[in-house]
Amino acid sequence: MKRALLIFVLGLSASALADDAQDPDALQRALEPADDLTALPAPRGTPLLDVLYGIDVYGSLTVGYTANLAGVSGRAHNRFRLSDQDANAFSIPFARVGVRRVLSGYEEWDLGFGLELAAGHMVPDAFGDDGLFERSALNVPQAYIDLQLPTPLPVRVRAGRMYLPFGVESVDPAENPHFSHSFLETYMPRTVTGVSLGVDLSETLSYTQYVVNGWDQVVDENSAKTFAGQLAWRPSASALFTLDWIAGAEREDSNSDARWALQAGVRWQARRDVELRAAVLYGEENFTSPVPQLVGDVDAAFGGFTVSLKKSFLYDEVEGFHHLSFAVRGSCFEDEHGARTGLDQSLGEVTATLELRPIEAAAIRVEYRRDFSSRGDAFLGGRGELSRDAQDTLSFSVSAQF
Repeated sequence: MKRALLIFVLGLSASALADDAQDPDALQRALEPADDLTALPAPRGTPLLDVLYGIDVYGSLTVGYTANLAGVSGRAHNRFRLSDQDANAFSIPFARVGVRRVLSGYEEWDLGFGLELAAGHMVPDAFGDDGLFERSALNVPQAYIDLQLPTPLPVRVRAGRMYLPFGVESVDPAENPHFSHSFLETYMPRTVTGVSLGVDLSETLSYTQYVVNGWDQVVDENSAKTFAGQLAWRPSASALFTLDWIAGAEREDSNSDARWALQAGVRWQARRDVELRAAVLYGEENFTSPVPQLVGDVDAAFGGFTVSLKKSFLYDEVEGFHHLSFAVRGSCFEDEHGARTGLDQSLGEVTATLELRPIEAAAIRVEYRRDFSSRGDAFLGGRGELSRDAQDTLSFSVSAQF
C-alpha cells in the first residue's frame, strides 16, 4: 500500500511539468516554500551598508475554536494535534510578528537579517524544549543574519536560529490550506540553530546545507551536531519540488545514536484555482522506547505521506484573489515503537476545510477532521478515558495577516 501511495504522489508531481499556470505572477507568491520567509529581491546595486533599504515588517494572528464531537473538553485533549489541540475551547494557537531584510539575489555583497516573535497555545509544542525558552508560550523562532557573496553562482550564508523548510506546510496556520496540521508537519523539525549555506546551482535548481544544534534546539542537549539539507527545483513558476534530509544525535544521553529523516515534497499550482501539496517521508531513530515490553534501546522506523488539494472559487479580478475555497487532505503516519508520538501505532486523518476570504489578508475557516489509529486506546472517550480508536472534530477559525 505504501508503494502505491508513493507512486500516486510522484505521478501527480511529474504531471506538473506538462501544464503551465494561467497566472504565473500570482502563482509565484503561492509557491514560496513553507516558512522560507523571502520577499522580492532588492534592485541591483543595493549598497552593502544600506541595510535600511527593503526592510519588511510582517505578522499574522489566528484565533480558533475546536469542538471534539465525543464531548471531550480540556487542554490538549485533541490528541496528536498541533494547532487545534484544545478541545471545546477558544484559543489563540499562533500569532507572530517579525522584521526582515531579504538579500538582493544578485552577484554582489549584501547583508540581510530576520527577527521574529511568536506566541500562542501551540508554541510550546511547536518549538519544544529548545534549551532557552523551554516550553514557554512566547518564543523567538527566528533570529539570524544573512551574508550574500559576489560569486558567479549566488551564495548565501545564514547564521542564527531559522525555520527549516522541511515539507510542504508552514508552522503558521494562516499560511496553509487547512487550519490543522498534518501528522508529517506535527512530528517533523520546524526550527534549527546554527549555520546554513545556500547556493543557486542554476536558474531553477538550488541547494542549502545546514550544520545545526538539533531539532528545534537553541542550546543542544548533547555535544553532537545535526546536519540537514534541501535540494529545491522550480521548473516553472507553477511547480516546486523539494528533497529534504536531516540526520543527527537528538538524545540527551547520547552523541552517537542518530535520528534521521528523508522527505520528498511537491507544490503544484495546476491552475490559478487549483493547488496540490504532497509529501512522502521516511525516517529512523535509535532511542529508549516508552513501550513497557521493550527493554533498552531499539531501532524504530517512522514515516508516512500527506496529500492536500485546494479548489478556489469567486476570483476577484480587481484585487487578484479568490473569495472562496474548499480543500481536502489525507495523511497517514506510521510510528514504530512510539518513536515520535509515544505510542506504537499507525495514524491516519482526513480533513475538509471551507475558507471564506472577505479580503485577501483575512480568512474565515470551517473545518471537519477525523483521526483514526490502529490502537483502541489512542483517543479520549466521553468519560475522559483513553478508550477510542478515532476522534472527530469540528473547528472554526479566523486568521489575519499583514
